[in-house]
Amino acid sequence: MADGSLANDFYIGGNGANAKYHFTNNEIVLNSIESIFNADVIGNELPVDTFAFSVQYDPENSALLVYGTNADEAYLTVNDCEYALRQDTPQSVLFSVPYGTPVWWYNNNQFFAKGYASKLERVGKYTYKLTCVSGVGLLTDQIHVGGLYAGETFGNVLASIIGSTFSYTVSAAVSAVRVYGHLPYDYARANLHRLIFSAGAVLIKNSAAVD
Repeated sequence: MADGSLANDFYIGGNGANAKYHFTNNEIVLNSIESIFNADVIGNELPVDTFAFSVQYDPENSALLVYGTNADEAYLTVNDCEYALRQDTPQSVLFSVPYGTPVWWYNNNQFFAKGYASKLERVGKYTYKLTCVSGVGLLTDQIHVGGLYAGETFGNVLASIIGSTFSYTVSAAVSAVRVYGHLPYDYARANLHRLIFSAGAVLIKNSAAVD
């Protein structure tokens, strides 16, 4: 559980001044924060970090009226991964967070974590909880077709697993490792673990607030 006494800032869709949305507990709209972070150790599976925060929207503020069939309902996409607020017309959308949108979390102006929007829950009449996962979490439900490899580079196989799901870096030495063997048709997270394990590589978190 994060310390609510700290100055917490969440930047959505961009970092700092480039953010599409910014929420801070210096404002009453940010109600609560919770998080689970795992160590950078590769065991039987790749761990998934999560953090979530709740936002309260004042129904008396016309700039924060909920967009929907009536003032009490939020607009959600079919997979409940996006929501929106309007000012005075359905065409004037103020807030939209698609699945996979990057979110940066700062404590006292220091970078703390980066995640990706994964779930929206309505937890009160005007309160919404946005849950974010680490990049590995986004791979949990994605399929990788696998294949037979006879000398393909680690970097190329890695790119086929992650694609453009999230940004990452890989050292030149590891990227050049040759891959031999078979990856099954499976979830991308599972095949990422197999690939990293086979190369003797280690997955670590970037401590910098990368874009």
